[in-house]
Amino acid sequence: MRMQTIPIDIQRQAPRRDGRPPGPEFQLIEAGGNLAMTQALQQILIVEDDPAIRMVLRMLLECNGYRVFEAETAMRGEVEARTHKPDLVLVDLGLPDADGLELIRHLRSRSRVPIIVVSARTAQEQKALALRAGADDYITKPFAGLELLARIGVRLGKVGASGKEFLQSPCQ
Repeated sequence: MRMQTIPIDIQRQAPRRDGRPPGPEFQLIEAGGNLAMTQALQQILIVEDDPAIRMVLRMLLECNGYRVFEAETAMRGEVEARTHKPDLVLVDLGLPDADGLELIRHLRSRSRVPIIVVSARTAQEQKALALRAGADDYITKPFAGLELLARIGVRLGKVGASGKEFLQSPCQ
């Protein structure tokens, strides 16, 4: 079975020419010469200044069926959040232009989008501040990929009766 992502414009039932929002993306699965369309890909915004960590997060998330957008600063994160309306945001607290807490407060004042902090700050006080600012969850670096995927799955409502939906990675 081969999987590919093709942008579809729901209104016209045709591929979008620019490949960007507003319409959602769907995965088309080819099985035995037939194509089947799956559910819309959920979008995740990564706001992280370290390019290596952004790359690892992007690979992990795309490999597990998410559409990913990136920002390296708080200001760019705000723009990307307004532009793409992500289903979830991953935020580092140590951003070059502003503290991640400011970004969390700003996002929370405009939206109920789930926010997970991914930070090297391990002090309980920092975790409590982030949660009080509006973050829904907090995971410290270095993090385990399966744990992060599990936390994302919980926030996006992907956990069913078995609790294993988010652990079935096509990238194993």
